[in-house]
Amino acid sequence: DGAQAEYEAAEMGLRLNARFIPHDEALEVACSLQDTTGEDRAVTLSFALGIDATGWRWWDDIRRSSVIAGEGLYVNGRNSASYPLCCIEDGRRALSLAIPLDRMVTHRLMYDADARELRLEFDLGLSAATQKFPSRADVRFFILAPDPEWGFRAALSAYYRVHPEPFTTHATTRGLWMTFHDLNDIPLAEDFHFGFHESGLLSPALNRELGVASLRYVLPGQIDVLLPFDAPKDQSFDQVEAWVRENAPERARDEWLERVQIMRDCALEDEDRTLGYHAFYANWARGRLIYDCFVNSDPDLPVEHTHAAYMDAIWQKADGELEAQGLDLDGVYLDNFQGGQPNFRREHFASVDHPLTFRGNPPRPCTLA
Repeated sequence: DGAQAEYEAAEMGLRLNARFIPHDEALEVACSLQDTTGEDRAVTLSFALGIDATGWRWWDDIRRSSVIAGEGLYVNGRNSASYPLCCIEDGRRALSLAIPLDRMVTHRLMYDADARELRLEFDLGLSAATQKFPSRADVRFFILAPDPEWGFRAALSAYYRVHPEPFTTHATTRGLWMTFHDLNDIPLAEDFHFGFHESGLLSPALNRELGVASLRYVLPGQIDVLLPFDAPKDQSFDQVEAWVRENAPERARDEWLERVQIMRDCALEDEDRTLGYHAFYANWARGRLIYDCFVNSDPDLPVEHTHAAYMDAIWQKADGELEAQGLDLDGVYLDNFQGGQPNFRREHFASVDHPLTFRGNPPRPCTLA
């Protein structure tokens, strides 16, 4: 594919392999950082292009830019970058650094005027507990030279061409999104050109007639148990489980207990090693008490009750209900699909597919779930 380089910092217990892969409009750099100590590590890996860009223009986004002075740090974001790429240019030349979107990483992009560097930084956690890549982190990035006349817009255009898959539309339906309302209750629903119905089981026949995709709502990364309004609030996991066993209606008891067990197995662990969950009331719960927590939805999680299996069961049940009516389920609606919540739960490291990062003081490896 291209040139390869090996680096070792024996005193730091680190080795780095870098492959340089040429593309038509970019140079891709694939890095593999290996810890040699066997300890949990928090490491910032940097790539810097030495360039005196005084008088050049740093682009914050496609609309805003500033002239680079002789000192200071130019960034778009604080602890992590707001975008997967950056751009500097002087009207005749331009440079851009960018990361692919195929893995979740904590990164920063900046021009450091004091060091005269265009720099990319990755915050990486290294741990022997990551069974798929023990004590290792693999990252990639691109070096681009976009059209200087168009600045950040040109950098984005080049980025889309070099890394097109995340920006490719796979949906075959076009139109507006309908939430949790029945389309039968909307006069002349066809006038609104709906394309997607997140609660498609409410009006599947009308959806098919109007060409609207019937979806099943699921909530990755989060699970809740909805209890009666007068149920005790702010209980521990054990207390919630005991209350459900003793007080839940028989028709709901098994499902509520399953949700509590998923919370116990899959909940994210805070920096202080507690499982993060909270109790609250919300209008959408129609007067019920909500016990809610962020969970790890990784299907490979080495636990008995995975949240992924629970979501699969929801989808399969919905598919079967529509099939019995001679209709099809067109897809799944993923609500609140996001990353950024740190998970320090070490047993969850075994199944991760992406590099760990780190958080805390002192910093410790974690995943972003």
